[in-house]
Amino acid sequence: MVATKLITQQYVGHPDKWNRSKRIFNILSDRVETVTPWLADKILTNKKNGARIEWLT
Repeated sequence: MVATKLITQQYVGHPDKWNRSKRIFNILSDRVETVTPWLADKILTNKKNGARIEWLT
């Protein structure tokens, strides 16, 4: 899982909720900067239609 703005924007204006949830996101998710190079490489080298590309499953 990657914590993007789609997930985190719901906490804007709610710092108490964000501080509680941030710990969970830090444990369960990876940073975009970590996943993106790996994901881009897998997408570009994939030759199979409908292939599943999974990060740390």
